[in-house]
Amino acid sequence: MARWQILQSWLLLISTLPVVWTGHKDVMAMDSSKRLKQCFCDMKSSDYTFPLEKFHDTVSAAKHCNGIMAKKQFQEADELQRSLEYRISQLKDQVDQFESEYDAGFYSIIFLRIIEIELAELNDMLRHLQNLDKSNKHLAVTLTSKVVNLTDEVQELESYDRLEVYKEYEKNKRLKRSLDECEVTLQATAAPTVPPVFGNCPHGQIFFIEGPKTYMLSQFGASYPYGAWGKDPVPAPGKETMHWVMVLVNSNLFGSYFRSYPSYGNLRTGKAYTDVSITSSVTTTNSIMGPCAVLYDDAFYYNCYNVPQVCKYTLSTKQFQTLTLPGAGIKDKFPFCTLSSTISYTDIDLATDENGLWVIYATESNYGNIVLSRLNTTSLDFLETWNTTIYKKSVSNTFMACGVLYATRHINSEYEEIFYMFDTKSGQESRDLNIRFRKLSNIIQQINYNPQDQLLYVFNDAYLVTYKTWFEK
Repeated sequence: MARWQILQSWLLLISTLPVVWTGHKDVMAMDSSKRLKQCFCDMKSSDYTFPLEKFHDTVSAAKHCNGIMAKKQFQEADELQRSLEYRISQLKDQVDQFESEYDAGFYSIIFLRIIEIELAELNDMLRHLQNLDKSNKHLAVTLTSKVVNLTDEVQELESYDRLEVYKEYEKNKRLKRSLDECEVTLQATAAPTVPPVFGNCPHGQIFFIEGPKTYMLSQFGASYPYGAWGKDPVPAPGKETMHWVMVLVNSNLFGSYFRSYPSYGNLRTGKAYTDVSITSSVTTTNSIMGPCAVLYDDAFYYNCYNVPQVCKYTLSTKQFQTLTLPGAGIKDKFPFCTLSSTISYTDIDLATDENGLWVIYATESNYGNIVLSRLNTTSLDFLETWNTTIYKKSVSNTFMACGVLYATRHINSEYEEIFYMFDTKSGQESRDLNIRFRKLSNIIQQINYNPQDQLLYVFNDAYLVTYKTWFEK
């Protein structure tokens, strides 16, 4: 049937004259001397005669075949088969339930009778399906004969293809796209990039997490389950679609570089990436320690090697800045935890939101409870600091959104739950949020919120996952 569709398209193209060249030129406006740009096409026609009447007869016959194949008896057989599959699945569940009750001594003759009735109805449906099948086979034989005749007619029509219809058809489609692109180029007005308004948060509290929206295994593979990934919420010009991935290549504890991709599509295919080297070794001054890292305003932030400090590595200048966190625990003194395990070297967490860059840690002076600080990214210094009453080892991860700290806890291998929040504006805390979301694997090593797209970027045992956040307005 594809052949007569192409022939039909060819006929329409002849009626409108096939496009052979596109471009743009200057023309004079009728009511003004101002010169305007327009897209145009030069047209050429052919003098070859085409058997139009026979063509229409073939099209009508093909449509008639399509109509027969869409008849009710074919649809009825499909629907009946789907119904049978569903009823058989239900019957299996009923038999399993009956066997369970029988073994437990709860045998019921009524329940057995229900199963017998169900079996009888299934037998009736099977007989009806068999009758439909016989009828449809006869109809299929008739249709096959008609299709063979149509094929002969289409092949005869092809003999008139002196202009190589197939090639011209494809060529004209390409030229039509070129013309459309020309029109769009002339008429389009580039939309300005609207960055997030930092310090201004119109959202309320998070009430739901949707997803996973996207997910994939890191290009580094499952052998590297500790790391972080994301997208810069304040990207440098030309890096608006860039994504990055960092894995801890030494004992799941230390790293020395991260990998950047021009777009999420490149990330999925593993192509066109750039490895950004931060240090020459994984165990030297300013090496990466732990999976908690973010990219913000074209600078990479992470926990410095072996010290309670935040490291900032500026991509454009390749310069380092550090900030000491007084009394902060490191090397699993105050890490994120589940009930049965420690999430190694997560003592110092970094986060981004509409208000900027944050660091989340714990100190002995605050009894191991979380301390939250907002940072000046230019001078890498403290702007504000809050002491919370949530013990850091009682949470499995944290992130910021609209000036609110959210903490998660491990429920099981399938679910994580946001259970705690601390509002930096009001100073209020809550421990009963009960916002669960499904994960791909047991342990989450990193969560970060991006205010540009309002997605959570999650590193989950080597899986790169995103979730949509929903806020109360």
